[in-house]
Amino acid sequence: MLVDTQSILKEAIDCKYAVAAFNIYNLEGVIAVINAAEDTEIPVILQIHPMSFNTSGQPLISACLEAAAQSNVNIGVHFDHVDSEEIISKVIHSGIQSIMVDGSAKEYDDNIQFTRKCVNKIHYINGFVEAELGRLSGTEDELTVAEKDASMTNPDQLMDFCSKTQIDSLAVCVGNVHGKYFHDPNIDFLRLEKIRNNISIPLVMHGASGLPEDTIRRCINIGISKFNVNTELRNAYMQSIIEISKIPKSDILNIMNSSIYEMTKIAIKKIKLFASI
Repeated sequence: MLVDTQSILKEAIDCKYAVAAFNIYNLEGVIAVINAAEDTEIPVILQIHPMSFNTSGQPLISACLEAAAQSNVNIGVHFDHVDSEEIISKVIHSGIQSIMVDGSAKEYDDNIQFTRKCVNKIHYINGFVEAELGRLSGTEDELTVAEKDASMTNPDQLMDFCSKTQIDSLAVCVGNVHGKYFHDPNIDFLRLEKIRNNISIPLVMHGASGLPEDTIRRCINIGISKFNVNTELRNAYMQSIIEISKIPKSDILNIMNSSIYEMTKIAIKKIKLFASI
């Protein structure tokens, strides 16, 4: 069943677990994540990144919305990392009502101004807004932020930022990174605790693919309600293509079925981890 992000996060908070939000690029990814959600009977969120939207357009969004509507588990559909008002309008027109507004590359006051304008648009249709304070390093869908340009979320700015923007959830920057971790993750748990103590809205952590299980569980205990997963699902898809292509007379259906199977395994593992099963 297609449901709003707010209700999915509320259930996670009430039941003290975190929702898995998976970036989706094609129909195989949609099927894999829905299969995993139905197998575990735990709600998930399908996420679309601007780069995948640029490639697949409205058909990808329609596939996510329709698959969510037909599922026997609660499924949300969310658009990730939007940094322009023009794309906000396109996303709303496409039928999505849950959007991450990303003004993290802007100066603090400019981030507030941009985010607030986008929030007004999205709340006008009773939509849900996630935003980011601070900036993650790493690479996601060909977009790279160097470590020198990254910044941690400042707990002392939170009440001002949330009050002026009226966002519904916050993506935190506490040592997590997009893409691959090139050294052991070093999450600033004290900073995360301060963030949780300063605001009451749901907290989101991007870059969950490379985090150890004990780190994940500690973040949930502190107050993370949603983890974004991209790299591990993408890697499973690419590796399945490499492996199946070695088999003589393999064809497109073999590749599709193999990739769905491998991505479903990863998605189930992540869903169960975030739900502490």
